[in-house]
Amino acid sequence: MTKVSELRKLEAEYNPRKITEKAMEKLKVSIKRFGFVLPIIVNKRTNRIVGGHQRVTAAEQLGIKEVPTFYVDLSESDEMIVNLALNKIRGNFEAEKLNALLDEFMKEGLDIEASGFDEVEIQEVIDSLKLDDDEPAPDFLQIAFKLNVRERKNITDTLRLIRKTQDLKRYEDDNRNANGNALFFLCDQYLESL
Repeated sequence: MTKVSELRKLEAEYNPRKITEKAMEKLKVSIKRFGFVLPIIVNKRTNRIVGGHQRVTAAEQLGIKEVPTFYVDLSESDEMIVNLALNKIRGNFEAEKLNALLDEFMKEGLDIEASGFDEVEIQEVIDSLKLDDDEPAPDFLQIAFKLNVRERKNITDTLRLIRKTQDLKRYEDDNRNANGNALFFLCDQYLESL
């Protein structure tokens, strides 16, 4: 563990990585919830941070005094290449797997935004799964909503009540999703009342 105040003195001036305030807030949410799952990387030859500048800033803003640190032994030129690689090399998400994870988070009632995804990004994932004109429509589609606590409670209470008091068998056909069927029942009843 290394003191954050000491790490602030080790920042590499050449580090090209900057993040927005919004991204910094997401990083802080993640650190508050999960702690430091990646250590700060410091080059012992140059005594400079190689990776983790933004995490050090987030830790300082959160009032965290010490963070895990991993030391490497690199030449100055290799240090700069590693710094650039850590900031550049990223994979892409497989949309279907990402959608499945987000769906699982929603089913479990987990805070999806703690993953770093916000509502707009979640919608982008959903949009990326839209079908081309030649593809057949799937039997089922996932719909995501962002709700505040009161809205979520009202909706989940209503769906629970519908499931207990209504015969939803006529909606089940191939779909055993109780919440989806209850929501469909509610929409169906509303449309019939118009």
